Amino acid sequence: MSEKINRKMTGWALLRISIVGLLIASPPERGELKKEIEKLANRRYRHPIRKGEWISFGGSTIERWYYSALRSNDPVAAVSRKVRTDAWENVAIDSDMLDILRNQYCSNPHWSKQHHCDNLRNYLKEHLGKDTSPSYDSVRRIMIAQGWLKKSKPSAEGKLKNVVIDYRLNNPGALQLHESGKKSYSAGFIRLILDLRTEWDGSISSFCKQVGVSYPTLTNWTIKDQVDRYTELQPIKLNKPTRKRRDDKRKNAVEQKRLRLLEIFHDRPLSFDINRSNWTQSALALAYYKKYDEKWFNSNMGRFLKKSGYTIKKARRVLTSPDPEYREKVELVISTLQNLKTNELFFFIDEMGPMRIKKYGGHAYIHKDEDLAYPQIQPYKGSITMAAAISATTNQITWLSGSKKDSQAMIDLIEILFNQHPTASKIYLTWDAASWHRSKQLIDWLDVFNADTENTATGPIIHLVPLPTSSQFLDVIESIFSAMKRAVIHHSDYKSKIEMKTAISRHFSERNAYVQANHHFRRKTMKT
Repeated sequence: MSEKINRKMTGWALLRISIVGLLIASPPERGELKKEIEKLANRRYRHPIRKGEWISFGGSTIERWYYSALRSNDPVAAVSRKVRTDAWENVAIDSDMLDILRNQYCSNPHWSKQHHCDNLRNYLKEHLGKDTSPSYDSVRRIMIAQGWLKKSKPSAEGKLKNVVIDYRLNNPGALQLHESGKKSYSAGFIRLILDLRTEWDGSISSFCKQVGVSYPTLTNWTIKDQVDRYTELQPIKLNKPTRKRRDDKRKNAVEQKRLRLLEIFHDRPLSFDINRSNWTQSALALAYYKKYDEKWFNSNMGRFLKKSGYTIKKARRVLTSPDPEYREKVELVISTLQNLKTNELFFFIDEMGPMRIKKYGGHAYIHKDEDLAYPQIQPYKGSITMAAAISATTNQITWLSGSKKDSQAMIDLIEILFNQHPTASKIYLTWDAASWHRSKQLIDWLDVFNADTENTATGPIIHLVPLPTSSQFLDVIESIFSAMKRAVIHHSDYKSKIEMKTAISRHFSERNAYVQANHHFRRKTMKT
């Protein structure tokens, strides 16, 4: 028995005895054997031969191993695989057939196993008069055992390459490489290449690739007056053939085409009856043909445009505001921030909502075989609206929840900020141009509120520094709302208003504590 077969049998025996070994060492109670065997059948085990694979066994199989090991004096031998007496004998193929198959493989190693089987069957029938022949499985098994693998038939390119390699091995002076990097070839090597070229039916590029000679060098060798000067005595150094430079007429024609193309490019496609708003390579080629009656390939159009400094880019959408006083208002906000005193505060204020209480979508880690989805139409469970302010100096957030976005919600938020910072001298507030931010109710209330503050001389004065119209991108609190939604709203499914409000409040509280503990925020001068 070979060592490989012995190792396989030993691996299977050890696996089987390890499965039933616990049942033999610690027999289960009466009536519990079937349950224990079912537990073993439901488990997966490492394959004893093929690493990385798993295998399982049926309950009847494990039961058979158990009783075989239990009743034997040698449990490992009892559960090991049984080997047939004729396991390593090829009954279907005798020694004469094996010799025929061996000679057949040596003559034609590139045949397939099926081809070998068919030829062996024909040979036995014609020369030995045998009507019976071994099957394909028998021929395949014996060929694999003997190591007779199919070898690819050498191609014409491979034969050509082998001829050149053999010649260079037998003639060391066929190719010499000088210190300057130039190559010199012997006359015999050159004649060999030229003879092979005359017998070659393929392309010149494939021939040059196989023999290891460049196309210009091969072209230079085919010149008759140089071939006659080759001798066998010494290598000949060949000069590279000089390429003809483009004449002025050719350059002028190319430049004229480029100028014509740029002239069309700077015009509109509609001028050439092409229904497009922008140019493409095919549209440029069509316009050029319509105007000059000359066809161009699309690739040529792209190459000329690239050499002229043009490329394809996607338009970038920029944030703008229609406010005619946009620059003045932005400069006022910046100057206010830059000139803040020690006892003055600046807050960015905005509202969020109404936001429904429902199941939301979003990004989340799930198993690759699972689907992430949420219903489009959901039952109404209520909604929340909130307003928040972030300090430009301390990076702390103040928030409140309300029923809707109106002037009264802004008044409540201002009163909270006023009570939180009684020692400040001024509080600057900036927000977008929403209607409730500039309502008459809010302005009148703020005037009365500041007048009472001045009379009592307790608390800060409130100043408004509004942002330009349609410029929400300047409000810093928008990014705070986005981060909060990604953290506690996306991929959520709250059951009530209280649950969602609690999650939002906890998020803002933890953020304020984290910023204050780690000193991430530093008071800096805002730049334009």
